[in-house]
Amino acid sequence: MTTIFWRLAYRLYARRQPSIRFELFTIGFVGFMTLIYAYAVSVNPTTGNAIRLLAAMLIVVVGFAHRHVRLECAKGPQALYVKAMAKDG
Repeated sequence: MTTIFWRLAYRLYARRQPSIRFELFTIGFVGFMTLIYAYAVSVNPTTGNAIRLLAAMLIVVVGFAHRHVRLECAKGPQALYVKAMAKDG
């Protein structure tokens, strides 16, 4: 799985830098919404609230993955390529 992740990251960010605004949005605002949805599920455990909570949690995970890629890009211009070509990720 890690090899697939790094190859996808290399394909997406080989020619452009990851946006910090996207990362801040997904971790900050959507993280706040996740807390609100978690409270809504605890007060009123319906399927709709649970689906909203799972979707928000997935978006926050995408934000943390994006942060991981951005930190790896900061190591150098070929860091993603080296990570993508590594067998163990």
